[in-house]
Amino acid sequence: MTAESGGAMTIDTVLEQLQSHLEPLERFVSLFAMSLGEPQLLQKNQERGFRYETPDVRHFCLLKAVRVVSALNASLVLARAGYVQEILTLMRTIAEFTTHIDYVLDPPSSEKHKIDLENYVEAFFADCWRDPALDIKRAQVPQGAVHEAIGATLDKLAQ
Repeated sequence: MTAESGGAMTIDTVLEQLQSHLEPLERFVSLFAMSLGEPQLLQKNQERGFRYETPDVRHFCLLKAVRVVSALNASLVLARAGYVQEILTLMRTIAEFTTHIDYVLDPPSSEKHKIDLENYVEAFFADCWRDPALDIKRAQVPQGAVHEAIGATLDKLAQ
């Protein structure tokens, strides 16, 4: 029964519909992951973890996309349990993950922008092992810089 046919849609019905819309995204992310090959289980000292041999921007986008799908699925669980406020926090992180994907895929507007992109992706994967003795790089780009770069691209497209 739908609102258009005169019946009221329940929250469960809406959430089931949203879940069905997530399935193609999950399939895409899964196929994308398979196209990049599997990470290898590596061990260094007492730590073990899955790592890509030579990660690049594709792996960065994959890992951010996985986080998006995970947050969307978590939102459905939270909605069913009535935790609406927590969903808003996840939506903020989804917006951040997706704009960071846009940012690294955005054609560089300058040599500095190109270097910034390369450094960001490199720093993202630099924390490969959580050894306290290592000087860990912070993989951060100010969100304002992300919005500025994406906005510049959108401005060019609008012309």
